[in-house]
Amino acid sequence: MRPCFGIAKKDFLLFVRDRATLFWVLAFPIVMMLLFSTVFGAEGARFDIACVDRDKGQIASAIIEALNSTDVVHLHVIESEEKAFRAVKAGENDLVGLLVIPEGFTENLTSALAGDLEFYVREEDPTVQQTLTSFMSGFVEEFNTKFRHEILKRILEFLPENLSFGGYV
Repeated sequence: MRPCFGIAKKDFLLFVRDRATLFWVLAFPIVMMLLFSTVFGAEGARFDIACVDRDKGQIASAIIEALNSTDVVHLHVIESEEKAFRAVKAGENDLVGLLVIPEGFTENLTSALAGDLEFYVREEDPTVQQTLTSFMSGFVEEFNTKFRHEILKRILEFLPENLSFGGYV
């Protein structure tokens, strides 16, 4: 057992005396951690987004409430679209994007028509732009899935219980 400790001591002393090895094993990973945390540090941030609700419907209100309940965005409801564009462009209140819910959005969705949301992001920071665009796409997709599921659930409430779907329900 004694020869093993001798070999370990020799290797440790060689390791400690070699400055290049110490740099690559200890200092370089710390430098890389600091670099990556600086570059990709915005991932945990909460983004302020202006919101113009021209629809004022139930589904539009549900979208605003759902977005505000996330840890990613905080919506600032602004009445005028022109005022909201100016605020985002100027970076007021740290606004980085604008969500516009068009008039007739709730009516379109409840009539089985397409309901389009308009989303704009300031182009100054590509990381923020990519993060917000990905988040909003995922949010809309998830909201759409839940909305369709809720519609199907309500439709099934009105169907007779003895109605057969060929074993698919």
